[in-house]
Amino acid sequence: MAVVAPLCVAAPLTAQQAGALPNASAGFQLDQNAGLNSSSVVVIDLDRFFIESAFGGRVARDFEARRTALVAENRKIEAELGAEEQGLTEDRAGMAAADFRALADAFDEKVQRIRREQDAKVAALGQDNEAAQRLFLQAADPVLTELMQDIGASVLIERRYVLKRFDAVDITDRAIARVDEVIGTGAADGEAAPQPAEPSAPTQNPPAAPASE
Repeated sequence: MAVVAPLCVAAPLTAQQAGALPNASAGFQLDQNAGLNSSSVVVIDLDRFFIESAFGGRVARDFEARRTALVAENRKIEAELGAEEQGLTEDRAGMAAADFRALADAFDEKVQRIRREQDAKVAALGQDNEAAQRLFLQAADPVLTELMQDIGASVLIERRYVLKRFDAVDITDRAIARVDEVIGTGAADGEAAPQPAEPSAPTQNPPAAPASE
C-alpha cells in the first residue's frame, strides 16, 4: 500500500501581475531638476498598485478565505484517510493475503483519486488569482490613461525597470486613489467579484499507509 503524502494548498498570494502595462519602457532619462509637473515620463509600482487597491484587497481576502477552507478540507480528508488506514492495519492479521491486497489496492486508488481532485482545486485557486489580476489591469488601463493625460505624462514605466528616478515621478499613490474611485473592489452591487486564489499554510502529514506483504 502506498504512503499517503500530505495534501497541499495554493502558494501565498503574490503581487506579480499578468503582463506589463501598455507603453511601458525599459528605461528613461530625466533632468536632475525634473518633477512630476515637468516630466513626460512617470513611474508606477504595479505590486503596490494591485495589492493596496480596493480591488486587490478584496482579491486577497477572497483568496485567504478559499485557502483556509481548502486547508480545513484537506485536514479533514487526511484524518479520514488515517482512520481508514488504521482500520486496514488492525484488520490485516485476520484477513487472507489476497483479500488484504484487494482492499489495499482499492485504498491506494482512492488516495490517488482524492489527491488529483485536491490538486485540481489548488490549481483552480492559482488560475482564479491570475485571472483576477488580469481583470484588474484591464479595468485599470483606461484609468491610468486618464491619469497620465491629467498630469501631462506621455510614458508610464513599471518601477522595476527603472535604474534611477526621482520620487516626484512616482504616481503609484495617485493611481491607487484614482482606481479606487473608478472601479472600487471590482464587484457589482450585491454580487461577488471574480474569485481569486489564496496564500498557503502547511497541512498536517497523514500517517503512512500500511505496507503490503
